[in-house]
Amino acid sequence: MGAIVGALVAPVAGPRNASAQQANVPVVGVLGGAGNDADGQARLRLFNQALQSLGRFDGRNVQLDVRLVGNDPVRIRANAAELVRANPAMILAIGTPVLVALRELTRSIPIVFANVSDPVDGGFVDSEARPGGNITGFTSFEYSVASKWVEILKEISPRLTRVLVLLNPDNYTSRGLLRSVQAAGPLAGVQVVAGRVIVAGEIAPVIADFARQPGGGVIIAPDSLIAVNMRQIVALSDQWRGVSVRGIRVHAASAHCRGRRGMSGAWDRTPCRDSCTTPNDSVRT
Repeated sequence: MGAIVGALVAPVAGPRNASAQQANVPVVGVLGGAGNDADGQARLRLFNQALQSLGRFDGRNVQLDVRLVGNDPVRIRANAAELVRANPAMILAIGTPVLVALRELTRSIPIVFANVSDPVDGGFVDSEARPGGNITGFTSFEYSVASKWVEILKEISPRLTRVLVLLNPDNYTSRGLLRSVQAAGPLAGVQVVAGRVIVAGEIAPVIADFARQPGGGVIIAPDSLIAVNMRQIVALSDQWRGVSVRGIRVHAASAHCRGRRGMSGAWDRTPCRDSCTTPNDSVRT
C-alpha cells in the first residue's frame, strides 16, 4: 500500500480542482471496483495510514474524493465521468473495469492503478519499464498463477479429469488465464473446457452442461460479470458438489468459507482455501 501511495503523492504538486484551488488543497480521486463494505473500508483505512506516513492528511493538505462503487459497470462509468469532470490532481483506479472507464475519458489526468493484471496486454501502458502516457501502477498477478490453480484442484480432488474455466471472453485477463490453464491441463492429466459467458443468463447452462459428466472442477476467472453473479455460481457449484478455484479473495469470501491465505484459492464445498492477493509487481516509471 505504501508504494501505491508513494506513486500517487509524487505527482501531486498543486490543486487542479477549482473549488480545491480556493483552499489550496489538491484533490486525489479514488475510484474502486471494491464495494463500500468492511473489506473496502479496511483497505481505505490502510490507504489513509500510508498517506499520513508521507505527511498527507485528508482534509488538511490533500482532499480525497473516494468512490467505492462495486462491480456494477453502469455505476463505474457514471462515477468515472463525474470524477474526471471534477479534474482532480490525480486518480487511484482500483480494478481493470475502473481503469478501462477512466482511460476512455482522460489522457491528461495522472492515473495510478492497482489490482490490474498485465497492463501491457490490456493496452494501458506501452511497457512495464516505460509506461508512457498518463497511466502507471501495480499489477495484481501474472497469468502463470492459473497453472497453480489446476494443481490445487488436483490436490483437493485427485480423481479430477476435467476442468471448466468460467470466463468472460471480453475480458483480456480471463483470456490470458485461460491460456495458462490450457497449457497446464495436459501436464496435470486433465481436459480443459472453456466456459465462455457474456451475460448472466449463460452461466447456469454452461455449468449445468459441464456437470453432466463426473470428475470435474471449475476455475472461476476474475471479472465484474462473474463477481456480480457469484452467489448464483456458488449455489450451482453446491448443487453439483464440485470443486472450484477463485482468483480473488472476496470471491471465496462470498461462499462463506474460511481458510488459509496463499498464492491461490480453492473451495471444496466445506473446506475452503481463501484466494488472496500476491505481492504486487510494480510497473516501473
